[in-house]
Amino acid sequence: MTAPSSPLAAHGTAAALGQLHRSPQRPVEHAAMSRRDGGWRLDRVPLEDELRICLAYLQETPERFERAAVAWHARWSCAATQLTLADSLVALGAVQALAGPGSVPAADALRTLSTRHGLDEVVAVLAEWVGTVPEPQIAHPES
Repeated sequence: MTAPSSPLAAHGTAAALGQLHRSPQRPVEHAAMSRRDGGWRLDRVPLEDELRICLAYLQETPERFERAAVAWHARWSCAATQLTLADSLVALGAVQALAGPGSVPAADALRTLSTRHGLDEVVAVLAEWVGTVPEPQIAHPES
């Protein structure tokens, strides 16, 4: 027996694989983690609402942010029109940077990418969130 010519050959064509995820009988439904009762629960929510949940985790329960952000980035990548690998990687880095001192530039980068890929609701949520981020305190050297 010979080895398949590509990893997909062992499982059929790429089109057939796509049908596993986009079957009309079972539409793909994305899930978001909600904050009910302090635990994880799966809900179906719009992408922009899931982003709000992620951003709320930054303030309320930062230990949950990373897991929620990974899930959100996966959904963002699926929702973005004509997404390239490069844009997906930049978006992932920007999502990660939302939790750090460069959160505003990260949000700006994510807004630019979301605009490029037709995700206007995400742009609006990020614009609203940036307005709530406190400005960093600049240490002034003593004379």
